[in-house]
Amino acid sequence: MKQKNILLLIVLLVGINFNIASANTDYSFYLEGKLLQVNGFTFMTLEADGTYRIISEGALDQYKEVYVFVNAEKEGELLCLAQKISSEETQIKFKAADLIHKKITIGKAVNPLDGIVTLEFRNLSDEMKIELNLNSGEEKQFAFSNNLEVQGIYLVDMRGSLGIPQGLVESFSFNGDYVLTPKVQEVIMSEEPSFEDLFEIAQSSVGSIGELFIMGPGGGCDYEIINTSGESVYQGKFGHVTNRLHYEAIDENQYKMKFSFNGGDLVLESEYMAFVKAAKKEEDDIATDNDVKNTDESKNRSESAVNTNLKESAFYEIKVAGLPLPQNQLDINALVKRSEPGILIHLDIDDQFEGIMFNRDDLSKLANSGKQLAIQTQFGSVSFSSDCLKEMVQYDGDLSMKFRYENAFSKPSEIRDFMIETYGSQVKANMNFVSSYELRVFAGEKDVIGTEFNNRPQVAFFTKTSDYASAQLNKISAFIYNESVGKLEMIESKWVDDAIKVKVKIPMPFHYFNLYEVNKTFDDISKSWAKPYIESLASKNIVSGVSDVTFNPAGKLTRAQFVTLLVRGLGIGTSDQGASFSDVHSGDWFASYVNAASKMALLEDHIGTSFSPNSEMMRKDMAEMAVKAYEKMSGKSVSEKASKVFEDVPSGSGTYISKAVNLGLVSGISETEFKPNDALTREQAAYIIYKLLEMIG
Repeated sequence: MKQKNILLLIVLLVGINFNIASANTDYSFYLEGKLLQVNGFTFMTLEADGTYRIISEGALDQYKEVYVFVNAEKEGELLCLAQKISSEETQIKFKAADLIHKKITIGKAVNPLDGIVTLEFRNLSDEMKIELNLNSGEEKQFAFSNNLEVQGIYLVDMRGSLGIPQGLVESFSFNGDYVLTPKVQEVIMSEEPSFEDLFEIAQSSVGSIGELFIMGPGGGCDYEIINTSGESVYQGKFGHVTNRLHYEAIDENQYKMKFSFNGGDLVLESEYMAFVKAAKKEEDDIATDNDVKNTDESKNRSESAVNTNLKESAFYEIKVAGLPLPQNQLDINALVKRSEPGILIHLDIDDQFEGIMFNRDDLSKLANSGKQLAIQTQFGSVSFSSDCLKEMVQYDGDLSMKFRYENAFSKPSEIRDFMIETYGSQVKANMNFVSSYELRVFAGEKDVIGTEFNNRPQVAFFTKTSDYASAQLNKISAFIYNESVGKLEMIESKWVDDAIKVKVKIPMPFHYFNLYEVNKTFDDISKSWAKPYIESLASKNIVSGVSDVTFNPAGKLTRAQFVTLLVRGLGIGTSDQGASFSDVHSGDWFASYVNAASKMALLEDHIGTSFSPNSEMMRKDMAEMAVKAYEKMSGKSVSEKASKVFEDVPSGSGTYISKAVNLGLVSGISETEFKPNDALTREQAAYIIYKLLEMIG
């Protein structure tokens, strides 16, 4: 049977954990009769579609096709071996004739974590990984089974700094002689060509090695433009081959370009080239003063600005074609005197923009006015609160941004495969890739998105593009790489009026939002009336089952469980401090959630010194907590005038029940009964949380 190709990577091991499966049975491995020193091994089966899947040792006899993948060493040579076996075999023998031998040299300039570089044999469509370690500056022999088809070698910094694809040569050295050769004699500055448009890169011992490839969650390198006097006249960053190089600060002249990867581990410098400007665009392409005056009228606001429901529909809108912003539309002294609470800059851009939004002085005036700021494109928006603007001013620099819709430059299938190659098993089978975005925001040299920042801007991605056409929008979540824990992580995301709104609460040094439709269901909810609500919340990790496959929809919920769901759904974060309850202790799994609810005054008015975490959650108490959560989060009050009378709710005691009914959160067990003292079921709780989040927006 034809086997799936395996890719050999040389990976700088940064923040990624590679898991090698091991077994309980004593297995031994031999090469030409000699016992091997084995570092790890794993078992896999070959699926009908040609992909591998990891299986446990105890399940080997359940599969017809079983393979073992072995990471071993013999006389200083690193080995990656693969072979089909029977489920009964415990002594597995490999033949030397089946091995392909290579040599690799890792240059001393490589700066991996702890000085270790890892060779990784990895299935392209699965989580199987086998590691072989090398030290920086070391030369090693390695061999692999000839049934592992190797397509190339990559040297990659997983932080996204470096990657140069090579053919599989007999000896590969990172510190080889790399040459940057211009493809063109004249650079048309207004076209903003990419690296690939301008240059070829080659290694003296190999020849041309094709396009530059920046791999990793963040991507990127530094580049600068140098004039004939040797002065640096422009500096910038770009993420990978399709990113555009910008020339805002230079005139027509002779320049050379210098690219620095991985903090200077690799520096490439071009020859001098002629930079020329293209003919100016027609005046019709530039927004006029009259456009600005018209935007003061609500009837002339853009449809997308109104429909996104980003609380910016009352902002004063300025429509522009792109960057740099036309100064005749940005009289900051006049803007800060306007009555609207904020400024909305609507860029007519459908793929990416990069540049300075406001200089330091104008940013300071805007911040001091107490106004908010929103930057909107055809594919998404970034919103800055007044506190965010004030915090940025402290860093004494311009507000500059880069916002890029990756699907406009790469096929979704290519991005999906890249994410699988980068993150492996962290990309689950129930995650369907939808879209990817890059966002960088700087206040001077301060990375607002990538480093610690108290009041980060909030982001929304618009869902009217074709990439979202087949997705269930209420199951879409954004994932980012969390450097502190070294893994891909879901962040708070909500679908609100044709936009996926996300909250950035932790530093994002890789600056990429990857949106997935997550499909999670349970075997026992097919007949539950709350099935769509359960699945939606489960897809966002707000609710979980009693096991991986069962939810127990009719099961009763405890008070601790409901408060945990409420706090998790609201995204308000946990707290170490709150009301002191005699039955809530710091080591309890629910303590931080109870503290958070108490701190926000979401708990019942009648609560005393005990919380009763393990008691069943009563429907009347659910109504009170849910209404309080709505009023706190929305800033709106709900009428307590009863629109519906229940026979089992005493007069004067159902204020919060009346409010919950008026909101549409609850409707009663029947037309005349609410059952206030009945225990809340798990499916009822899922519906309440779902509707509450929908109303808050």
